[in-house]
Amino acid sequence: MKLNKILLAILSISVAGIAIAQEPEQPRRKNSITFGNQEGVKTLKDITASIYPVTGIIGVKTTFSTAKTALFYIDNSDGKNTVEYDVEIKKELPDGTFEKTEDVKVFPSKILVEAGNKYPVKALLKVEREEVQKVYRIYFNFKKLNKIIINSETGEKKEATLEMPITISIPIYVHPTVDMIEKTFVEKKGDKWFFVNEGNIAYKGNRVIADGKEISMSYTVLPKTTREMEYLGGKGFKKVELLPNAALNSLKEKLEKKGK
Repeated sequence: MKLNKILLAILSISVAGIAIAQEPEQPRRKNSITFGNQEGVKTLKDITASIYPVTGIIGVKTTFSTAKTALFYIDNSDGKNTVEYDVEIKKELPDGTFEKTEDVKVFPSKILVEAGNKYPVKALLKVEREEVQKVYRIYFNFKKLNKIIINSETGEKKEATLEMPITISIPIYVHPTVDMIEKTFVEKKGDKWFFVNEGNIAYKGNRVIADGKEISMSYTVLPKTTREMEYLGGKGFKKVELLPNAALNSLKEKLEKKGK
């Protein structure tokens, strides 16, 4: 396929907020989300690198974390081209939005990873941990891929730069300085439902039970906060129940593996 057709196909794609499925124990497994049948550019793994682990923790000593840092890797070991990323950190707010923060610094913030290599990225906590868990997200913004194009007729080599807006975001949990306390429930006020988190750790889920039926809705409720369940408001539900805390269970599994 000619270069201009490849560029046209790539530049027409916009992918954001992609969830990664691989576990730290399998760092080289690539994303496999198909977005086209272009020759040589069939899946994300043909363009981007793998990023692991899928959850960051600060305040607990594990393979990828210490009392002040969380470690990530951009793994381009199986790649065939040089990739470039910008990295940034944002803090989660009670309403589920995110804002830029100086609480956590990332090093380096701009990374160029050549084919066959992997590169570490470190998130460093600049503030003191508290009795309540803090939640941040690290954003790996894919900037461009530098690809060598070989003319099949003349053998001439040319370097092409492919750019596209792809962002992979991963949560970072700052462990509380005291024991984890989970106390989250739902309450109804008028025709509105609310999450109430009186514990000191975030509550994360992707489903609730409303009048006996499972409803998909991704949400995070920060410690010591109340958040409206906008999707359920005004729908006449009489009973809403929460499912197990995915964020807490994931953290417990990591701590159990380390014998904590």
